[in-house]
Amino acid sequence: MIPIGRVLGPAEENGQIKIQTKDNIYTRVGEYLLYKTLVNGEEQEVFAIIISRCICRNLPANFLANPSIDAGKIASALGLPNALNDIEYEITANILGYFDNKLKSFVNPRINPNPNTIIYLPPDEKLSPVLFSAKRNEIASAYIGNMLLRPSLDVIVNVDKLVATHFAILAGTGSGKSYLTRVILEELMQHYNRAAIAVFDPHGEYETLNQMSNSKKFEYKDLARNKTYRPEVKIVRPGLDFSINTHELSFGDIRFLLPDISEKMSQLLEELLNEVKNATRKKNFKWTYSDLLGFLEDKIEGEEEKKSNNKGTLEALRWRLNSRFDARNKKHKLFVDDGGTSLRELFRPGQCTVIRLDGLEEREQQVCAAILLRKVYKAREAHKNNDENTEPENSLEYPVFSIIEEAHRFAPSGENNSASNTILKTILSEGRKFGVGVGLITQRPGKLDQNVLSQCMTQFFMRIINPNDQESVGKSVEGAGRDLLKELPSLSNGQAIVSGMAVRTPVLLKVREAYTEHKGDSIESATVWNKFFEEKEEARREMQTATRKANPEDEEADNFEIWLAKGST
Repeated sequence: MIPIGRVLGPAEENGQIKIQTKDNIYTRVGEYLLYKTLVNGEEQEVFAIIISRCICRNLPANFLANPSIDAGKIASALGLPNALNDIEYEITANILGYFDNKLKSFVNPRINPNPNTIIYLPPDEKLSPVLFSAKRNEIASAYIGNMLLRPSLDVIVNVDKLVATHFAILAGTGSGKSYLTRVILEELMQHYNRAAIAVFDPHGEYETLNQMSNSKKFEYKDLARNKTYRPEVKIVRPGLDFSINTHELSFGDIRFLLPDISEKMSQLLEELLNEVKNATRKKNFKWTYSDLLGFLEDKIEGEEEKKSNNKGTLEALRWRLNSRFDARNKKHKLFVDDGGTSLRELFRPGQCTVIRLDGLEEREQQVCAAILLRKVYKAREAHKNNDENTEPENSLEYPVFSIIEEAHRFAPSGENNSASNTILKTILSEGRKFGVGVGLITQRPGKLDQNVLSQCMTQFFMRIINPNDQESVGKSVEGAGRDLLKELPSLSNGQAIVSGMAVRTPVLLKVREAYTEHKGDSIESATVWNKFFEEKEEARREMQTATRKANPEDEEADNFEIWLAKGST
């Protein structure tokens, strides 16, 4: 171990110490230190982390005033030849404690070291086992990068803690949050984890995860069983290869999808939906949109006979319902009376399902997430309670995990309304006991519901400059890592602070290189503008126009890329 200084005394706050040192190489903010002390008569090695530093002995200020004159030469001329070597620094460090092998955690010694105690720089082999509970390439491990100040030291987070107690990635625009999410997903799909994951992808950033299926980086040959594991990546588009059964819509979902209906319409809709549900339940059927529409038509006829004022309101409600749910008014059907995508199709160990929401408007995205998360929660709750009435295709006998990009859309702060906020709060507070985990990704933590954020027990922080967002994340991080948040504005792209249950103490890291192609980078506008005039692009546009004219009834021809991928000519 390298001695780098001695204890000066306690700092202003409890659990902090000041250290005097001449070192200007190792004593950087975020670095770990170590000192030895007696605890109950036994010598322990106590770890600490540097949170600030300043110069306490320097060349006189007037020596430094003239940039054309070397201050060292001035000092030498005055008979101070070692002045530059005598510069000293005062460091403030948070005491983490000594590591207890039985408890597998740090224990605070509850007493500061005596002044003059030697402070050491611990080597990697001493530091790694106390910082990380998992080892690389072992079950429940995720190698996400390397320590920022020690590039030779891998940062390994505990996957069991990461998914069971939920996590959040909080970052400013362009700092690398989607890239870090991709790296975490890659680790979760490795053979030593084989997770069952669904990704709610509002921008189509994660489709290239399908490269995992054919990459040697993810292939594992089980020689004992003569089998090869490769992760399966399934890309689904709502309304094309993914749909929701109408009976899974709650009154709140339907009301949320019809934001412009009056209170009177809302009341009539709730009464109507209850009647439909009661009638179909007695026949042991699940209600459909056709049933709802049939009851509504009967209601309109009845009100017409009574010459009631409700007739006009019901007709207006019918128009609004049809504009949202009638298949004749939608190119692609998200809500269907028959079928619907089952949970088993979306969640399976060793499978990552990317649900591309970029074709839906925001309210549909929220309802889609709300319904799926409710189904998942109920399925896992039923399995835990040995409920045998669960439909086989919607039963889940294994833990599942969902990652939600642009989480502030699905769980907004304040009075902002969202169909998915309630179920997210339920899962984040109670999902652990049922094996339902959630990862939230956002570039606007200040707009994310703070009750939701506070339940994410592992946090990844990347560069955040907005003061309101900094304040929001400061409330959610544990005390030991709060001082490191001062580093948020100075972090570079791809650098992060991880804190919480998945690591034993906050860590500064550089995210590793992703194995799959990342699509979340900013668009190079000038390059795209120039490409518009290339011959092959002009030919492509002409072909696209011809295709639409030749296939006026083919709805998928409107989306040329999908149409072309299906082999149309």
